[in-house]
Order: sequence, then structure tokens, then C-alpha cells
Amino acid sequence: MRVGRWHVTLCAVAVLVAAPAIGAAPVAQGPRSPATVTVAAFPISATAGDYDLYDFVVDFPPGSATPRHVHGGPVVVTVVAGQLVLQRAGSERVIKTGESFLEMPGDVHALVNRSTTSARISAAELIPKGAEETTVVK
Repeated sequence: MRVGRWHVTLCAVAVLVAAPAIGAAPVAQGPRSPATVTVAAFPISATAGDYDLYDFVVDFPPGSATPRHVHGGPVVVTVVAGQLVLQRAGSERVIKTGESFLEMPGDVHALVNRSTTSARISAAELIPKGAEETTVVK
């Protein structure tokens, strides 16, 4: 028995319509869209000129820390896993997963992982051409 294309199409549509009623898994509708997890917006003024845009992902094992330092341009930091302690201006603030903060040029700071698990950050720096990216402060 020869089956025509129209008959096959009609059978396929019937199966798709009946599938939910008989408990079959739904047919995929295409790729899923990405979902925004967190958003942070910070006002930054930049003068005209050339810049380097750095993007870092940095892991902090338990007990690790950066030395006190400054950057040559603004830096946006997001903790993507774990939590860290931000030390600056004589105070400390715990930054948890999904939270972000801004470091401005000349802002002396350090990050410390006081937890028993690793932490990870994503950082983006906008550094004017010729400026130091990071300078350790003694």
C-alpha cells in the first residue's frame, strides 16, 4: 500500500494533537532562551581617549586573599560563586554570589575568602591606555 505525503503529514499532526492527552512528552519548540540571573548598573564617567577593556574570571581558594591594591580605571566585580569579604576604607563588607560592586581608580581595597569553600569572581576593567592596570599598595 502506497502512502502519500499528505497522509503522512495528517497522521503526524494527529499524533502531535493527541500526544498531550495520552501523556506523551511534548515536542521541543526550539532552543530555550538565556535567562538573566542578576544585573548591576554603575554610573561611570570616562574622558575621551583610548582604553583597554580587561575581563577576568578569578578563583579564590579558601583562605586566599589579594594584597591591598588600586586600579588605573573603574572595575566592576561580580561574585559568581561563593562569597568574599571586600576590605576598603577601613571597613569590611561580605559580597555574596550574584552581588556586584564597583572599584574606582585610587580606591584601595582587597578581597579575602574567609570561607571553607572556593569563591569565583568575574571582573571587567576599563583602563586608560598607558595607565597601570593594578598597583599593589604597601
